[in-house]
Amino acid sequence: NKNYFKHFFFESKKHKNKILKSIQIFDENGEASLKIYYKGKKIKKFEELALASKVKYQYELQLVENDSTIETPTNYQNKISFEFNICRSEKKYFDCSTQSLRLVLEKVSKQKIPVQIHALGKGSVQYHRGRIFNLVDYGPWLNIIDKNFNLHLLESELKKSVLVEYICEEGKYYSLEFYDNEKKHLLGISSTKGFEKSFNEIINNLK
Repeated sequence: NKNYFKHFFFESKKHKNKILKSIQIFDENGEASLKIYYKGKKIKKFEELALASKVKYQYELQLVENDSTIETPTNYQNKISFEFNICRSEKKYFDCSTQSLRLVLEKVSKQKIPVQIHALGKGSVQYHRGRIFNLVDYGPWLNIIDKNFNLHLLESELKKSVLVEYICEEGKYYSLEFYDNEKKHLLGISSTKGFEKSFNEIINNLK
């Protein structure tokens, strides 16, 4: 939802002897909405594209007074693109430990089970469908560092976990959902076509 995107910054920095270039997008309250890091080989073209939109910075973000009354979406459930039809399903809900995300990620990675993951930002949803290979702990962060997919999770901010059971004509499907302390929907993980049984066996141990 581009209506949330108000401030755009181009950043170039050196990290571990590597130049990182990114476009970082914020909402009108200065809250980060989206960050786009360039990973290709035409880095000069990326920089030219960003600088073509250059404007003088008037310190707009420093002048922002955060307005907590601004309405933000807290439930993207109806907008999430599952590989099964959730519209014709009954639902049941089970509370789980927030540690269940780490347990599921470790098992699907070890057993090479493809999954679908949705990570929710303000005005944006990130999807991944496929296998997960490299789980790396770095300080308080749990990271997925794969060639085609990166995800960085601050586990301490996951305050509630809910297992959603969808009962359809074809069978049962599960989605493990995570929320922060303001009940904002942050992340979910579920099965992919052809691997429902393997995923369900992992999930059934959490119930």
